[in-house]
Amino acid sequence: MGKIRITIAGAAGRMGRMLVNEVLLDGELALAGALECSGNPFIGADAGQLACGTTSGVKITDDPSIAFKDSDCAIVFTANTDAVRLAELAVAQGLTVVIG
Repeated sequence: MGKIRITIAGAAGRMGRMLVNEVLLDGELALAGALECSGNPFIGADAGQLACGTTSGVKITDDPSIAFKDSDCAIVFTANTDAVRLAELAVAQGLTVVIG
């Protein structure tokens, strides 16, 4: 079985950065996407570089269809009101969802 591909929604926040770091450290997981709300100053930044100084090749986006595209699971850890909408979009794309 291959690695579980994870997208983190809320990736630029304090907990989101911690989650990105943990995914990058886990040999059974792969960071597939990183999502933030529109207007976030970290849109376009490398999620791994922001979280822990390790280039991940995953850019933070505000487009859920891009972030969820190659994922198996979405971790939605965001304080904004879009959490339910993001979870619904992830489920509609067949992803397992964890909400924090």
